[in-house]
Amino acid sequence: MLITLSHIGKSFGPISLLKDVCFQLNAGEKVGLVGRNGSGKTTLLRLINGDLEADRGQLYKHPQVKIGFMQQILLFDSDRTVFDEAVLVFSSIEDLGRKIEILEGQIESRVQQTELRPLLDRYAQLQTRWEMEGGYSYKAKTRSVLRGLGFQATDLARNLSQLSGGELNRLNLAKLLLSKPTLMLLDEPTSHLDISALQWLENFLVQYPHAFILISHDRFFLDATVNKIWEIADGRVEEFSGNYSRYVGERENRLLLSKKAYKQQQEFVEKTQDFIRRNIAGQNTKQAQSRRKALERMERVRPIQNGKSQAKFRFDVNTQSGNLVIKISDLDIGYKGKTLARKINLSLFRGERVGVVGPNGSGKTTLLKTILGSQAPLNGQVLRGRNVKIAFYDQTLSDINPNSTVLEEMRSISPLDTDEALRRYLARFLFCGDEVFQFVSSLSGGERTRLTLARLIFGKANTLILDEPTNHLDIPSCEALEAALQSFSGTLLIVSHDRYLVSRLVQQILYLDGRGNFRHFEGTYDEFQASMADEKSAVEDYSHSRENEKAATNCKSSPSPRLSKNQRCKVESQCSFLEQEIQRVEEQLEITSRKLSEPSIAKDLAQFKQFSDLYEDLTSRLDRLYLEWESSLAILERQTC
Repeated sequence: MLITLSHIGKSFGPISLLKDVCFQLNAGEKVGLVGRNGSGKTTLLRLINGDLEADRGQLYKHPQVKIGFMQQILLFDSDRTVFDEAVLVFSSIEDLGRKIEILEGQIESRVQQTELRPLLDRYAQLQTRWEMEGGYSYKAKTRSVLRGLGFQATDLARNLSQLSGGELNRLNLAKLLLSKPTLMLLDEPTSHLDISALQWLENFLVQYPHAFILISHDRFFLDATVNKIWEIADGRVEEFSGNYSRYVGERENRLLLSKKAYKQQQEFVEKTQDFIRRNIAGQNTKQAQSRRKALERMERVRPIQNGKSQAKFRFDVNTQSGNLVIKISDLDIGYKGKTLARKINLSLFRGERVGVVGPNGSGKTTLLKTILGSQAPLNGQVLRGRNVKIAFYDQTLSDINPNSTVLEEMRSISPLDTDEALRRYLARFLFCGDEVFQFVSSLSGGERTRLTLARLIFGKANTLILDEPTNHLDIPSCEALEAALQSFSGTLLIVSHDRYLVSRLVQQILYLDGRGNFRHFEGTYDEFQASMADEKSAVEDYSHSRENEKAATNCKSSPSPRLSKNQRCKVESQCSFLEQEIQRVEEQLEITSRKLSEPSIAKDLAQFKQFSDLYEDLTSRLDRLYLEWESSLAILERQTC
């Protein structure tokens, strides 16, 4: 048992957020914490972490539990690099390494055997401890986690002051994963991750040996990573075994059973109360009094609450577009001095649903803005078909004025409608009563998203271009949006990291690989993923074939033989050499990346191609170096087992 919460309550002013929270978390359990926005999910994590104190109830933590919390407020030393900040997690190993270096210097300066013996003994102790704690592998693990979360080799040497908020969040997550606590508290860890990093994190958590509590609106992610769901509603937590999909079915069953039990009890109560009324003053007074006492002692069934009203999204179309909606020809996208993708060709027809995917920075949003005309193409053209009316959802939510009220924002796009009509319309999006007079600046992310969708839906466009529409939405709102988009009769082009949404909506995929290449795949997202996995497997099989042959020749069923001192020194020297080579290639990559961003080189096709080819060669070399380094490290690690 790691933690136990017993009848925990927490209020903020007059609002009672947590009322009677009871649960126990055991070692190795992987829990998804779900509930509507504002239900108290983050508050519960902060209580467990010790950032907040409960108003009532008891919280017990095992004395040896090590809790790691993905903080939302990030405090970093801006003078450090990305790698230097991440490797701080292993400060104890680095301290040991420095002590070993000092001892090595002292040993070299000693001549007398009597002086050497205690130093050598101390050196052996520190060296053994350094090896056992992962001294040979901690730098490789750090690089591996950073790369998994989307940091490129050139990013590792970047100064923290150069990072965006999203990159700082990913660095924060990397440090948490590397610290390997016995209980991780993860609050929306998939924010700022592209699909590739999402899949890496998913695999990491599946293999993670310890417990975690995860808040996420990514249903696909929850399905893959958790074995238990805690639903927080009406200030209480209810437990469900299994992943998210199983929870959905089980919750529906419990709701039906609860409603049935509640109905049966209410019928019994009404009959009993009727008997008491008719007999309390008659011959059966004692019997009536007995039944009244029984009613007072009866434990009443509390039905599962359906919660707040659900937002009602529905995308209607006023006028049908022509058959050809958008035609893209030889399109290059990007900015002055930086091309993100080249030679994009696509014809989008009425009723088609297309998902745009790719790593962060590959040009997904830039492609949408180029199609809309708000971003000029570097080359090529975009043509619109007949009667095409586009509605665009901007993930930055910049279309709404923070100084306006909710009602004023609706009136700005429909000045002829009465306030009463607009308020009825806004009620569909859960803006009721005086809430329509709130200023946009005071709204939460989820509320601003609902307001933006309300304005977008009002226009009844026949073509939707959506950039991350599920950001800030809770799971019920994501499900409502998904259902509305499934019934939409027009054309859809969507960028989203919500794989659950994309896998159910689109029939085509546009993939931008982040290296300037574009691929159009006709098929569902699941089929696209399977195709990519097959291609990756084929490439890996080919690149590792020689290594596998060597391994097959040398491998035996018995444990790896112990290396001699000379052999071990050779492997250690190889590790040191490879580390220096990796650093040298990373520096060359950074210089090449800067060259590619220079306007003079971007204008010179021959020079641009020369540096692009060099960048690809260096990237391939860096990958090979990492493989060799990890292989050498694995040999050394086996010696410590």
